Amino acid sequence: MKKLWKQVLSLGLVAVLSCSSLPFGLGSGIAYAAQENAKSNHLDEILKKQSSGPYDLLLLIRQDKNADDMSAQKAAAVAQNDIKEMLDRALEQGKVSSYESFFSSNSIHVIASDIDFIRQLAAHPSVEDIALNGKVSAVDTSSSSSAQNGGDAIDSADGIDWGVKMVRANSVWDEFHLDGSGVTIGIIDTGVNYKLPVLRNAYKGYDAAKGTYDTKYYKDFIDPDKVEPAASSENTHGTHVAGTILGKEGDSLNRIGVAPGAKFINARAISEGMTSSDVILRAGDWMYSMHPDIINNSWAGASNNNDEWFARMAQTWQDAGIIAVFAAGNAENTDSESGLGTIANPANLLDVIAVGAVDKKKKIAPFSEKGPSVFDPSGNVTKPEISAPGVSIRSLNAMGEYVNDSGTSMAAPHVSGVLALLKQADPSLTPQRAKEILEKTAEPLTDEKFSQSPNMAYGYGLVNAYDAVASLRGREQGSIYGKVTKGGERNMSAYEEVEVSPAQTTQAQTTQTTQEQSESSHSGESVSAARVATPADATDEAKENESKEETSTAAMVKKQSINRNIAFKPLIKVLDTGAYAYAKSDGSYKIPHAVNQAGSPYTVEVSAYGYITQTAQVDLSSQSNQKVDFVLQPAQIAKVSGKVLDETGNALSGVNVKVVEDENVDNVQTNEDGSYRIQAAYEGNYTLRFSKYGYLSKTMKLRLNAGENTLKNVTLFQLSNLEEYSQNNGVGDVDGANVEAVMTGGQEQGVAVKFVTPVDGGILKSANLYLVNSGDYRGNHIQVGVVGYDSGRRLRELIPFRDVENAHSGWNSVDFSDYYLKTSDPIYVAVRYAKPIGESIGVAYDENASENNKNQSYLFNGELSPVSERSSLSEGGFAITTKWYSGTTSGNATDVEEPNVENLPQVSVPETQAQTHSQTPTQSTQSETLPQKDYRQKSDGSGVKAPVGTETSRSGKIYGWEDQAKNMHGHLVASDTVDRKWQRNGNHWQLLRSNGEPYKNTWVKAYTTSQTKQGTHFSWFRFDSDGNMQTGWVKDEKGHWFYLEESQDQYAGELVVGWRKIGDDWYYFNTSAPKVEGRMETGLFVDKNKDTYYLHEGKDKNEGKMAKGWTLIKDQWIYFNDSGKKVARAFDDEFLRAQDAQENSNS
Repeated sequence: MKKLWKQVLSLGLVAVLSCSSLPFGLGSGIAYAAQENAKSNHLDEILKKQSSGPYDLLLLIRQDKNADDMSAQKAAAVAQNDIKEMLDRALEQGKVSSYESFFSSNSIHVIASDIDFIRQLAAHPSVEDIALNGKVSAVDTSSSSSAQNGGDAIDSADGIDWGVKMVRANSVWDEFHLDGSGVTIGIIDTGVNYKLPVLRNAYKGYDAAKGTYDTKYYKDFIDPDKVEPAASSENTHGTHVAGTILGKEGDSLNRIGVAPGAKFINARAISEGMTSSDVILRAGDWMYSMHPDIINNSWAGASNNNDEWFARMAQTWQDAGIIAVFAAGNAENTDSESGLGTIANPANLLDVIAVGAVDKKKKIAPFSEKGPSVFDPSGNVTKPEISAPGVSIRSLNAMGEYVNDSGTSMAAPHVSGVLALLKQADPSLTPQRAKEILEKTAEPLTDEKFSQSPNMAYGYGLVNAYDAVASLRGREQGSIYGKVTKGGERNMSAYEEVEVSPAQTTQAQTTQTTQEQSESSHSGESVSAARVATPADATDEAKENESKEETSTAAMVKKQSINRNIAFKPLIKVLDTGAYAYAKSDGSYKIPHAVNQAGSPYTVEVSAYGYITQTAQVDLSSQSNQKVDFVLQPAQIAKVSGKVLDETGNALSGVNVKVVEDENVDNVQTNEDGSYRIQAAYEGNYTLRFSKYGYLSKTMKLRLNAGENTLKNVTLFQLSNLEEYSQNNGVGDVDGANVEAVMTGGQEQGVAVKFVTPVDGGILKSANLYLVNSGDYRGNHIQVGVVGYDSGRRLRELIPFRDVENAHSGWNSVDFSDYYLKTSDPIYVAVRYAKPIGESIGVAYDENASENNKNQSYLFNGELSPVSERSSLSEGGFAITTKWYSGTTSGNATDVEEPNVENLPQVSVPETQAQTHSQTPTQSTQSETLPQKDYRQKSDGSGVKAPVGTETSRSGKIYGWEDQAKNMHGHLVASDTVDRKWQRNGNHWQLLRSNGEPYKNTWVKAYTTSQTKQGTHFSWFRFDSDGNMQTGWVKDEKGHWFYLEESQDQYAGELVVGWRKIGDDWYYFNTSAPKVEGRMETGLFVDKNKDTYYLHEGKDKNEGKMAKGWTLIKDQWIYFNDSGKKVARAFDDEFLRAQDAQENSNS
């Protein structure tokens, strides 16, 4: 048996023990003296904390020198013999009321009352250390910050939860045919309700043929008289953990477990979230005797603690070949972020596998405790070793209901499940080898705080079941990397602040079904190119650039045209295995990946919202690390128009027309004549919803092709017997005096209130929220949406979250009638915070509300946490109410409309083939070809009109001066072809928002159906503080120079990129770097042909100019020819003469 405790202690004495000149006995003597001194200090601490008995103590017994040659039980018996004799005498004398011996930790639990006897115990040479019996807790469900907000979304087609897919367990099932069969996992936790259908087949004691349960595989150390776990909340934590390890309801239903073929045994050692050290040690002995392959420990002692009792137990397990997995621990204040050095004992032990928690975006959860370990004085050992999904993890409670929980408790079972797959693949796998494989094959994870991998937050990265198993099968580790760029659009994320708003959950269209989109929802399916949803982790990037403008009244902020507010965030995915990554802001990506089998290349897919999805075949068997670059082409735009009538045939105005599958397409309303026009959607399959308050909503499924789509008239039927209903769940007469916003930590959670329709057939009309500025809530922004559970207890967005800007203290109404939400199931009106709390407004907590209101109030952070379970919140509830309506229709009314679409000819789009082996794809562009027609000019020759097909619409219409609509360059076009209106302000152009106000003091990326000189449909413009479009040289607040076209013939105002001659000098403007595109470059510059140029540095008149001839650069003369290219061999006689001349001149 390894003496871990001696190894650990020796780290602190490394300077002494490494001195080869010391005699052997002296080093041991120093270590012994240090232990004795520590023991004495610990005894003093005990007596200071507790002045009188009885004392609940733990004794750590010194290992016998021959322990390595004995079994764990025998070694403990020999080492404890003298102490047990001493304790037996004390029992007879009444100095000790009880004691219990543990072999796996070689420790003894003692209840003693005599202080003198306790001092004798501590002084005994067999006692290595003494401590009070400590408290241990389940790594409690923890609140995640607003960064983790978002509805739960899994791929419902196969029933596999997102966490299982993120660790790529399903790919192991499919390719390697491993599911954990033959492997046993021990769970020390609360009880696990093994009789639930999702778990019973996984319980080691279940006999499926007889339908019986052998209780010897369950042991209750809290209440020994209980032989079966109760189906009550006291056993929810352990049941949830077990579900994540191996739960499965069916082959295509609720596949929540990583290793559904494995078996489990369970030690109930935790109750009400707490236990004591002696109970854990008792359970540890039982687990050793049962000898499972893996033991999952979603519990923890104190953070930053170096007690040795659990170290002994874990080492004994591992000496027996049992793999120990521990949750890293959660921050004590679950609303705050954990700091360095907080990792809990025993996860901080150097030889066990500790697991941190990440969210769906692979970002570390704020509560996840971090290394380094207190057992590592050097601070160089990586802790935790690995990360796994641990935020909003869906599993079971003990009553069999599906619930979402968060914590490192939820992350550890993912790793235990992966280890079960590895153990099935190689039954001889040792704990040390398992740890090495997990670390070697993990997907490296970093962020701004932890920029290198491995690190003390993520460890070696995200656990990777597929690559780990492939490694066991002899396949080396490789990678797929490269860059994704846009074809036909420039990357100007630095200037999108007025265009970008927080991303919303959208729908992605597959070839067969419409499903919620997340990073886990592409599995092997053909995703519609244009409408791949904005990934959740694009939200933070969007927030950074979000406009800070204010409006005069509270309003729902809606997007003005398609693709304007969505950050370019390509998703790169290996379809065969589920491995994926999002491109960084500069377009680069890297996916570590096991090498494929020869002859079976991987299929790599790249998708981004608004772009055509591409795939490439990548064969890592021929070259383990390969570069694959992609150029994504913009998807084709589809426009749709039509009319809505009432049942009498009259035009119906004010009807909301919505593209259900894509929240990024503007909602429009019908005009007085009943007409509507959706300016820009992407071609594909859609559902249109037509709704108006007081009318039966109608949906239409159809295919929209590129170009114009004209629909037949849609008829809406008016509701008769229309009635409205209000629900407030017991909210009182709120006036602001008796309310305040609830503060839940540094990153505030959202809130929600539950409602059920008050009448059969009720339709949600609106929600009313009493908002208030109090405490740190000093702003006016909030997001509001509606969520609800589906039949599988997955939390879904029923109405997507929308921004409410300029909200005010008092009642605020949010209209939901355009969504026609009609359901008899409970719904939850939820709010969340997308901006810093100082810019947000809080939801009032009404302390005078009824008990019913409190029972219907929840904290919301992607999961729902009942307020009634939070003792920190007083009586009352959140001040949110709803309005509903209902009505009847005539017998021939229908809510489904069959489509009848007239489409104009489609515009072809060239395909772009991804290149591999470091080759960048050649960009292929092709403008649409339309018939050229004559065009008129005003009689005086002013008002230039462009020919159809170059600067106007795709429809081929001839436009007259009277239309008065201009595109981004001031050319006249039809009013329905521009997304925003340009107007002339004296000698300057201005671009107007939808509210008629000009953009001011900002960059704007304007869209047009015409092509600019860059071959795109986009151009960047800068507007000054008066709203006037700028031209020529522009300097930003950081001192960077940009150049905007000055000539109308060259598209005045457009941002220049690439090489440009201005006057007599050449300059270079950045073409692709994130947040600096268009910036004038300085210094040495290497182009794609590997030619080197120099652009003058310094803040003088020559800044940015391309150098020619001899140029002094950092004390070295370099020669550039007349084209500006550096001459490779410049160190000749001419160079030396020039250098001498320069030196003489300087002298």
